[in-house]
Amino acid sequence: MGVLMVISRWIFISTISLGFLFSFPFEANATRREGTRKIEELHLRLKAPAQFGDVIIPANRILRVGIGEGGLALADPKTMFLVSTIAAKQTTVKKYVSKPKLFVVEAKRKVTLVLRQDNQRYEAVGKVVKVSKKSGRKDVVSNKKGVDVEADIAKRPEDAQLIVNAVSRFTSGVLHCAQKAFRFKQKTDDPKFEKCVCPTTESWRLPKIQAPLRVSVYLERNRTGLSFTATARGRVSKCRVWAGRNPPEGEPPLLPR
Repeated sequence: MGVLMVISRWIFISTISLGFLFSFPFEANATRREGTRKIEELHLRLKAPAQFGDVIIPANRILRVGIGEGGLALADPKTMFLVSTIAAKQTTVKKYVSKPKLFVVEAKRKVTLVLRQDNQRYEAVGKVVKVSKKSGRKDVVSNKKGVDVEADIAKRPEDAQLIVNAVSRFTSGVLHCAQKAFRFKQKTDDPKFEKCVCPTTESWRLPKIQAPLRVSVYLERNRTGLSFTATARGRVSKCRVWAGRNPPEGEPPLLPR
């Protein structure tokens, strides 16, 4: 009788344990399936150089195209660094698309880019141009004068990441400055904001790199930030504070997350 009771208890406990064991994996898998979403990437590669406003896109350069502030954002597909932004006309249309689509029409003298996302249409029109050898490298995005407009961090991603990772250890020391700037609506280059942050950055010790590199980092995400030049000796110079979601014009873009 005692043996039968022991066997009965063992069967009961085993049944409960197996039920517990098999209930969780299926639930986790379902969660992963629901939470997983493939990000559509749109790539651009022109047959001939084209100029969009002040930006010249070279031939055969592969760029990732997305929607940015003020137009179409062009990024390097490998490093994901923002290369440049070209102006685009945005309109709302009736037809909805489930996936983003990029249409490229290259004519003899004109190039038209149309990006469709949801019920939005973004159109940028450029003109075909010739890039002379004297104007600079042919494989980079440049301006009208042929000067490279890509940020140095796009060409030195490892150094940029090294500096940004190091800075993340120090930003807590000036977080009160950022919070105060946001609370009192201090703007980019505000003297009080700058006086609170920049003297402190002079004591930061960063990794040594081969050449100076200018980077931008958040102090408070989507609220305030800091742009500075990391010297080859690992010090901070030319400190500049800013307010907003993105660095001001002329400063390097934030590193992709």
